Amino acid sequence: MGDDGAGHEAFRWGGPPATSPAGGPLGTPGPRAALPRGRRSLRRTGWAVNAAIVLVVSAVIGIRVGEGTHSLAPLAPAGLVLAAVAGLVALVVWGFHRRRRRRRWRRRLLPPPGAMPSAVPLPLPVQMMGMARAVAPVVAGGVVVLGFLPVGRHVADADAARVAIAGAPGYSTVTGPQGLPLAEGQPWGTPCQPVVFGVAAGVPDADYVQLQSVVAEARAAGVDVALETREFQWFPGDVYPAGRTDATVKFVWVTSNDGVPPILAGGHPEHIGFGWDATPDPGGTHERFTDLQATLYLRAVDGPMAVRRAARQLVAFSQAVGATTLGQSGIADGSAVDHFTPADLEAMRVMSGCPAIHGPDAGPPPRTPSP
Repeated sequence: MGDDGAGHEAFRWGGPPATSPAGGPLGTPGPRAALPRGRRSLRRTGWAVNAAIVLVVSAVIGIRVGEGTHSLAPLAPAGLVLAAVAGLVALVVWGFHRRRRRRRWRRRLLPPPGAMPSAVPLPLPVQMMGMARAVAPVVAGGVVVLGFLPVGRHVADADAARVAIAGAPGYSTVTGPQGLPLAEGQPWGTPCQPVVFGVAAGVPDADYVQLQSVVAEARAAGVDVALETREFQWFPGDVYPAGRTDATVKFVWVTSNDGVPPILAGGHPEHIGFGWDATPDPGGTHERFTDLQATLYLRAVDGPMAVRRAARQLVAFSQAVGATTLGQSGIADGSAVDHFTPADLEAMRVMSGCPAIHGPDAGPPPRTPSP
């Protein structure tokens, strides 16, 4: 067998001392010129490709970790592909190199008749070089990951600042398909847009009652929302100003799902999911809702309080308030607060453009079903 550059022993047979292709004792590395130019170029290309893959993957991991993501699952498909490519390139380069070395040593180490083999260990520097080659990609990848952590943190801070709601610390909106945040003060394109929630027949009556109580709480605080009856009727007097019709309100359809709920980044099941579409505003700096739907995951809302929290999140999202980092909030995941807080209402006031939020409701006028 011959030296593979990774600390393995080479063998020579009894008799005259074996020599390497460079003319030195066995185990002495030959000059780089001993490798044909074409294969030398191929080996360099392989090392370059592998190094580039290690750098790219490490940089992406560093950025994602720096952003504070709790899971690298989104990187798994790309990581597997890159790892497969790196493995194939390394295999091809190693195979060519190994094949050449085997042929070289086979020609040099043909045993004379009756001779017995004796082991000749590779010099320590050569063994250390082999180990260094194996460890170098891991070390380089770790260094690159650490180097890109601040980049990821900067990206996360920039994204957070872009969706933060001015005047409502700890609250943020969401971005649309173009990656632009929803417009502050007119997320539907019109300030203080009335929103009517329609509830599918599949939503249990007990959960509908909880939705009804939360919408009533929001209306009492001045949020311009209403809820259809179980017969899918709504009353113009439930929104303001008076005289609204189907053409001047936005409908948000609420359905239910009794299957296994999705698991969020924090590891807990999703209580209510939102699907929405948006389009850029004329200025091209923000987006505005064109459609909004919600799905209530029945297995995750284990009790009236959980349903009410999901309903408050629905009301807040319809006003373009997407999340909060405040633990003492009525819309925070897992919060024990069972009502809209003043901070919740302030965030909705800023995003919806409804100055009446916080004001008392004057009471519903005569209820006339819409056509």
